[in-house]
Amino acid sequence: MSSQKASWLSRSVFVIGLVVAGLMVPASAQAYTQKKLGTYKSAPYMVFEVNRSNPLRSKLTAYVSLKNGSYRLSMRAGSGNGTKSECVSNKGHIPSGVYDPDDEDRKSTLQYIPNKRNGSEVVRGAVWSLGNKTCTPKSGERRITRTLLYIHSQGATAWSGNYASNGCIKISQKDRAQLKKMWSGALYQQKRMLMVF
Repeated sequence: MSSQKASWLSRSVFVIGLVVAGLMVPASAQAYTQKKLGTYKSAPYMVFEVNRSNPLRSKLTAYVSLKNGSYRLSMRAGSGNGTKSECVSNKGHIPSGVYDPDDEDRKSTLQYIPNKRNGSEVVRGAVWSLGNKTCTPKSGERRITRTLLYIHSQGATAWSGNYASNGCIKISQKDRAQLKKMWSGALYQQKRMLMVF
C-alpha cells in the first residue's frame, strides 16, 4: 500500500471515528462556521456528509492548514435534486467514497480550479473538480458512473438560495468565497482529497 493511500485510509478512519463518537455536527443545514483547531499542519481535505432524508440540506466541511495553523470550515451544501439515490444520473446525490487520484477507482479527483470559464454556466468561477465516480447501487438499482462532478456555487456570481444540482456538491456564493480564500492558501495541496459518506 502506498504511503499516500495509507495516509488517506488513516484519515478516513479518524473522520468516521469522530462521526461515530458524535464529535462532528450531524449533516444538516447550517450557517458557515470557521474554527481554528491548532498549529499542526496537514494536507487539505473535505468531508461531505449526505443528509439521507434530504440531500439538499447536507453539510460540507473542509480542513485546511495555513502557515498560522489549521482550520475547520463547515457550511450547508446540497447535492442532486432531492432524489435519495446516488445511482440516478443528473438527479441523485453525489456517490459515496474517496475522491482522489489514488482512490479505489482512480477516476475521481479533488482539483481546485480558481476561475472556471467554460462548460456549464452554473459551474463557473471557483470550483473543485471531482472527476467521475461509480455509484454504489441499492437493491434493484443499476451501477453507473457519474460524470462531470464538481463542488460549485451558482455560476460566477449569482445566488438564488437553491442548493439543487445535477449531482454535484453545491454551496452558496458567500460560503464559496470563504472556502476559496482559505483553500487558496492551503499547504500541501498536492495531497488533497474529498470523502463522501
